Amino acid sequence: MGKKKTSKGLIVSIILLTLLVVGLTGYIVYDKVLNSDKEEKNEKSYDLKDSEEKTEETMKFKSYEIGDKIVLTDSSNWNVIEVSTEEDEFVTLLSMNNINDNNSIAFKEATNYMNTTYKNNLITKLGTSSNDIKEIRLLSVDDISKLSGISVKNLIPGTSLENGITPPYLYESETITSSIDKDCPIMICSMDPEYYDTNPGRICIGTQTDKFPIRPVITISKEYIK
Repeated sequence: MGKKKTSKGLIVSIILLTLLVVGLTGYIVYDKVLNSDKEEKNEKSYDLKDSEEKTEETMKFKSYEIGDKIVLTDSSNWNVIEVSTEEDEFVTLLSMNNINDNNSIAFKEATNYMNTTYKNNLITKLGTSSNDIKEIRLLSVDDISKLSGISVKNLIPGTSLENGITPPYLYESETITSSIDKDCPIMICSMDPEYYDTNPGRICIGTQTDKFPIRPVITISKEYIK
């Protein structure tokens, strides 16, 4: 009788020991798999973080200063009119040439012309999308003031832009600009050639229907600079 009890107790002990060993082995395997999964996720997380940091490091663009001359991939010529740093994907430019085929357009039609006919032509020539062109507009009174050093309140009809500060590219060609008010657009007008040396450009005032050439300002991705 004592032997049977001993035998049963031994069997129970073996079963419990076996279960303990199996349970411990399972826990060890589970723990390793879990830790391995965590390490893999951490590695992926670090890899993603490193990738993002590398992307940020590599997303640098050429910087431009006011007055820099640049050529777009369609061979058109422009001047930079706002500082653009290495962190800026876009740059703001003033055309060196008139862009309207008939050489003049009424002030009241200028904005629509630039954002339809001209923009479509520009997109086609550059092979770009509208997302790469942030803005197309007329030269503003603030632009003229910043580039010429003349306060906005002093940009009145007859004001000469030749003051030793204004870059010549601003006034060498006539152009429509933004209006002083809704009824009085201002233009950059050139004097007659015989007076060009003494007064090459001045501010003049017009009406909504007066026609002048357009030299647009665009803000565009640097990707399209040669």
